Amino acid sequence: MNDGICDCCDGSDEFQSNACKNTCDEARETTMQDFEKQRKELAQAVDKRDEYSIKGKRAIQQAKKDIDDKRAKIQKIKLKLKKLDKKQQAIETKNIEKLQEEIKQISGLPIFDTNSANNIDFGKDSEFFVLYGQTFDFNYTE
Repeated sequence: MNDGICDCCDGSDEFQSNACKNTCDEARETTMQDFEKQRKELAQAVDKRDEYSIKGKRAIQQAKKDIDDKRAKIQKIKLKLKKLDKKQQAIETKNIEKLQEEIKQISGLPIFDTNSANNIDFGKDSEFFVLYGQTFDFNYTE
């Protein structure tokens, strides 16, 4: 106090010399302007954060929708594939039956039917399975 150095904005610390003038209004105005600038910057930052938050939530919703759509498409494709597999099996079965019938007509020999052989026990290693339905001519002479 009364040291010739203005420590207070209103000059009250130098009351004997009146060497300091009152700058409190200017200091307050500068401080208020700084606070206002900071408030605006903060408000802009909050607005930007909210904007990004909304965009992020929309992006997540869209991604979930896309995933659900893709899962539905995959399910449809699986169903189509299953139907096509059944059609292919039916076509192959018809073709096999047709070929077997043609072979039977041409050769006059019975056709080996794997379906009827499925329930027959051919032994430990099923080594005789390949011979099922086959006939052999055996001429034994002494």
